[in-house]
Amino acid sequence: MGVFHSLTEIINRTAEPITIRFDGQDKVIEPNYDTEGNLLTDVQNMVPEQVIPYALNQTVVMGSEAFEDPSEFQSRIGIPLRKRPDGKLRKEHSWNNCAFLPPADENDLNTLTRVPIEQVVDDPTAKIVVRGSKKRRSSDPISKDLEPFAMRN
Repeated sequence: MGVFHSLTEIINRTAEPITIRFDGQDKVIEPNYDTEGNLLTDVQNMVPEQVIPYALNQTVVMGSEAFEDPSEFQSRIGIPLRKRPDGKLRKEHSWNNCAFLPPADENDLNTLTRVPIEQVVDDPTAKIVVRGSKKRRSSDPISKDLEPFAMRN
C-alpha cells in the first residue's frame, strides 16, 4: 500500500478475511475473531491512515445505515478509539465499535441495501424483486432479458 508514515490499527470484526482496496492496491485484513467470537490476540492489522474512510465505505454492514444520517452505520471493521494530541479522547462514532459481528442472515431483506428496506418502503404489500442473487443452472435456457449485452427494444 505504498509508503506512508502514519499507520492505524483496524479490527476485523468478523471471522473471515476482508479485502479492502485503496489506490488500486488490495490489502487483506485478517480476522481478529474466531468463529465463536473469541478475540485473537496475536492478530494486528495496520493500514495507512488515509485508507480508513475508504475501508469503512467498502465494508458497510448492509441494512445498518441510518435513513436520516448516512454517516451513522455499522462496519465490518472497527477503528479503536484514539486520543487526540492534547490527550483527550476523540468523539466516538459508530465505526469505533470493535465487538464481534456474527454472520448476517441471508434471508433478511434488510441486508440487500445499506438502509433497512422497511424504513424506505412503507407499503407492506410491496413486492421486492431480487435479481442476480440466484445462480443460473447450466440446464436453464438463457432468457433474452437476462443477457448482459442483448439489444433492448
